Amino acid sequence: MRRLTECLVLCLLLAVSTAHATDALVELPERWSGTLQVVPAAELEGQPRDIRQTLEEARQLVNSALQADAAAHDLAEAYGELGALYHVHLMYTHAAHCYTNAMALDPENFRWAYYYATLAQNLGQTDVAITRYEHARTLNPGYKALDLHLANAWLDRNELDKARTGFETTRDAEGLEAASLYGLGHIALLQRDYPEAIACFNQALELQPMASSIHYPLAQALRATGDREGAKIHLEQRGVLEPRVKDPQIDALNAMKNNAAVHYVRGMKAVRSGEFEVAVKFFARGLSMEPDNSHARISLARALYLADKAPAAEQELRTVLAREPDNVFALFLLGLLYDGADKHVESMRLYQLALRQDPGHAGANFYLGNYYYREGRFAEAARHYEAVIQVEPKHLGAHMLLLAAREHAGVADSVLAGSLRNALTNLPEQPLLSLRLAQLLALSGDPAVRDPVESQRLATILVEQQPQPPHQEALALALAANGDFEQATAIQKALVAMAFMSAPGEVDRLSRVQSRYADGQLPSADDFARLSAIPVPAVDVSGTFRNYLAVKPY
Repeated sequence: MRRLTECLVLCLLLAVSTAHATDALVELPERWSGTLQVVPAAELEGQPRDIRQTLEEARQLVNSALQADAAAHDLAEAYGELGALYHVHLMYTHAAHCYTNAMALDPENFRWAYYYATLAQNLGQTDVAITRYEHARTLNPGYKALDLHLANAWLDRNELDKARTGFETTRDAEGLEAASLYGLGHIALLQRDYPEAIACFNQALELQPMASSIHYPLAQALRATGDREGAKIHLEQRGVLEPRVKDPQIDALNAMKNNAAVHYVRGMKAVRSGEFEVAVKFFARGLSMEPDNSHARISLARALYLADKAPAAEQELRTVLAREPDNVFALFLLGLLYDGADKHVESMRLYQLALRQDPGHAGANFYLGNYYYREGRFAEAARHYEAVIQVEPKHLGAHMLLLAAREHAGVADSVLAGSLRNALTNLPEQPLLSLRLAQLLALSGDPAVRDPVESQRLATILVEQQPQPPHQEALALALAANGDFEQATAIQKALVAMAFMSAPGEVDRLSRVQSRYADGQLPSADDFARLSAIPVPAVDVSGTFRNYLAVKPY
């Protein structure tokens, strides 16, 4: 795959023209003959140079994939993206051929089926659009924007009951309310239910006052009720802006009108597949078209770092901060880059600057907490881990290190027990948390915390789920805390015998605990491992640069 991708990028960077000796989209390889449709070359004369270049490159990407005998999924992506480009640039016949091929190669992909349906609706082919929308819905039944578009298609067909059902389904969906009310208003108008039409149109206008197309049908409904003055007011405001629809798939399609965005999308895909050098080239190409796009520049910096070009990554992040000194994500990533290079004074300053802008930033809080932990400043570390958990309640590392920091700080057992229970509420699948809570409830000197019965319940569950030595040892401790020293001694004796073979370094400790049970006494808490033994993890710059989610990557 790497060699194929590098080959494709080389073709793109050389700007291979469509006058290639063999156009595989027309002269299909034998493998795909009879399966795929021929896609004739598009007439691009008169198109702006940047659009022509983008379309030629996308076509060459498909051409190279066909000639390299790429996997069906990869070929489907190439055909689909070429189809999307033809679609947004109004080359509908070519788009249809590409979508058909993408669907044949990857029939479970909702995106291409959905775009194919919207293409038919764009062309006014209502019956075809309905059929295609219904097929696309089988691939993604929960996609509400599709229900809205399908309802509009039923309205175009004058199938009012089906249209009403669709609009009612979407009228409470976020970002679809105004468009749904607009559709319901049209149905009411057609059925001469003028008060209902007026109510729907007015509600739609309240939600989206800029949707000027609503004024005309509202004026018609008002005139029908005899309110000529109201009708006149709305007629004077009529326009062509339809209610906005929240539709991420169509937003992504429309974004392809921006030729820079096409390169960013390809860059993101290259990052996901681990082709970081390829991602760098695509992000750089997009930024050559819009150099002020800070989101894309940060993505370029991330790709550069992952391609082992840390100095170049640093420079790109500094370029962003020179223009936007309060860019939280750039501050965090630059701080992380310095943290990984052991430039801790500068990295801490950048984390703190990021938190000044966004006190809840999980990444900056986590790494700042780790720094304080290493420095032995456990109370400060704990505050930052708590901030991470506020934003990401299931952040395992923050929970574990918060508990470890609190143990180091010597907090009261009641505070530690509360932290353990909170962590277990969010991470019930983590046995280490149950194990530590069982120990605390068995050994705590605080009567308000000590709960041998609950300790035995937790330990019993652990042994039933995973009968490993630490869990069996916790059960022995819980039994002893409940006064059953005989059974506790028997379990501990078996653990000592096992340790002679598998963990000789543990024999002395286990034997010491066995002796306490045999004497009818509880062992010391110091004979059990605590979470404070967990080391703070090393700074993971590469993993964070690759996986930390950006609110807006370009």
